[in-house]
Amino acid sequence: MGTRDGFLNVDGAKIADIVNFDDVMNSYCFVDADGTGYSRETWNGDEFIENERYDEKMEAICKARGDCFAVVLDLHD
Repeated sequence: MGTRDGFLNVDGAKIADIVNFDDVMNSYCFVDADGTGYSRETWNGDEFIENERYDEKMEAICKARGDCFAVVLDLHD
């Protein structure tokens, strides 16, 4: 992975084929196929609010969309 020639190279696979799904589940955010975004926390202007159902929501969506292609980006500041 990395950038070469202005392109960002990423890992990806059909969701049903991901063998290390537990590693993928340890993410901060994801975007569903319908464009809806989910994150572990949201900022309300004063503090971060934890999304306590994040893991449950991600697991349910991934099970429902097993035939969809997932792209995993590892971004750091």
